[in-house]
Amino acid sequence: MLHPFAQQRWNKTNLLKTKDYLKKEKQNTSNNKIIKKTLITDVKSDVKKTADLVYSEKTKVPELERDPFETFEEFKARIMNYPPIPAGKAKLVKEAYSFKIGEFPLKIEWKEWIIKLNKRSKEIMYEDEVAIDDYCLHVPLNISKVLYQSNQSFLIYIKLTFKDNNPLLDVIELFWNKHAFPIEPYDCCPMEPFINENQKDYIVRVTNYNGIVVGECSLIKNEYDIETGLFPLKIELEQWIDNIYNSSICYPYIVVNREKARELYEKSTKYPIKANFEIDDDDRMPSINKYFIEVNNEIFHIEDMVSTPFINVENTNKILIESVTKMELIYVPGGRFMMGDFFGNGQKIERPVHDVQLDGFYIGKYPVTQGQWKSIMKKNPSHFKGVFKNKNNYPVECVSWNDTQEFIKQINEMNKNEYVFRLPTEAEWEYAARSGGKKEKYAGGDNLDELGWYYTNSNGTTQPVGKKRPNGLGLYDMSGNVWEWCEDIYFDKAYSKHTKTNPVYLESNSGSRVLRGGAWSLDAGGCRAAYRRWNEPSFRNSYIGFRLVSSPRSVI
Repeated sequence: MLHPFAQQRWNKTNLLKTKDYLKKEKQNTSNNKIIKKTLITDVKSDVKKTADLVYSEKTKVPELERDPFETFEEFKARIMNYPPIPAGKAKLVKEAYSFKIGEFPLKIEWKEWIIKLNKRSKEIMYEDEVAIDDYCLHVPLNISKVLYQSNQSFLIYIKLTFKDNNPLLDVIELFWNKHAFPIEPYDCCPMEPFINENQKDYIVRVTNYNGIVVGECSLIKNEYDIETGLFPLKIELEQWIDNIYNSSICYPYIVVNREKARELYEKSTKYPIKANFEIDDDDRMPSINKYFIEVNNEIFHIEDMVSTPFINVENTNKILIESVTKMELIYVPGGRFMMGDFFGNGQKIERPVHDVQLDGFYIGKYPVTQGQWKSIMKKNPSHFKGVFKNKNNYPVECVSWNDTQEFIKQINEMNKNEYVFRLPTEAEWEYAARSGGKKEKYAGGDNLDELGWYYTNSNGTTQPVGKKRPNGLGLYDMSGNVWEWCEDIYFDKAYSKHTKTNPVYLESNSGSRVLRGGAWSLDAGGCRAAYRRWNEPSFRNSYIGFRLVSSPRSVI
């Protein structure tokens, strides 16, 4: 799709302030002329004025090819400094106006030259095709009314920019009454970086968006719990956010006392859902920080059963100690959780987010260490050998999936099958990593420096297990240090094939096995709890290890 030509994008926060101001004015007078006058005065700080740029229908299209006698710098300066160019005419599609997000679709009649330039922009910048007239204004109702009543046709102007030594479309604006309103691709997310926007400015802009409307919710009165105050919701997200983030609030509710619940329900059964966004220094796209409802300046945060586990998994105090290696395994009570990339900044193979129910199981408190491996297999295959008193506490690595099966076979024989050990399934691994299915980016929270060893802090090597903070179950090193083999065969669409209860995917012909958790050699993104990777079962490397689980049931 076309880039959100939004370096001069409409400031939604100020527009909403304008809307509130106009509402107060309207209470004092019904004179539309006064409203219009107030509007024009109030938007002066929000839109580009003709004092900055000359908007003229007589402006000719510049030569878009470099003249042989023109240096590249002269060519670039000529294009970048060219005044806004008339590119077509637009009509407002009144019947398609969205009250929820102030979105006014446009029907645009483009000039021939702009269609050719648009094709060039797509070829250079994007792979996906988007209709050139899929644009809209984002304006409050009062401004929309004035625009619609003032004229049925508006001039469209464009500014040009440069990318890869080519002139491209940059800012597209609708011109009216000496003001230029930036327009943007219809149904687009305003979260994408602008052309030539650095990461620091990108982060500031995204995090300063204050409550973007992303959908609508209905209060389910019949399911209100008077004892806990849980008020379930039925939600519908806007298409643009669902497309980009594949986001779902699976078991949504707000927590309010009986009086507030009654007040909200009597006021309205439906409310807009808003969201705040956040972005890390190394992320390309922002993630959704919080959904909420705002009523009379009062905020009600929307919770869901992803962020509120069905069970209390903390402090279970049930530990299994394997008799030969003295390996500690912590009991994880069975429960239900939403598996996959619910933050919306992962890969397609981490979706769809889906509902999973698991039985209880034991899982290693740490990755299998070099000392534990040697006590069973006698030899240490690791590249990074431990030193001094910690030499046995480094995670074993350079072990293939096939190697882990031999280790498991021998440890089960030594325990005379009193306990049955195996690799975790993908679902078990992610459920345990996320402290029993909590809404955690990494295993135990959102601060990877506190939780695991990765590229930034590992010094280019594995580290002794248990030196970082554990997750909510008391498990260590599930994000970073070494990748961990899982039982599942890798398939990119495995999540769409999962059964709801105790899923494990073993049907693919790929032969590759799943790896989870990230490693000392990866950046933070590769250590997310939802991140999936795979390799051949015979593959060994210094960043691959494993941990064991024990449960009464077999996954084979």
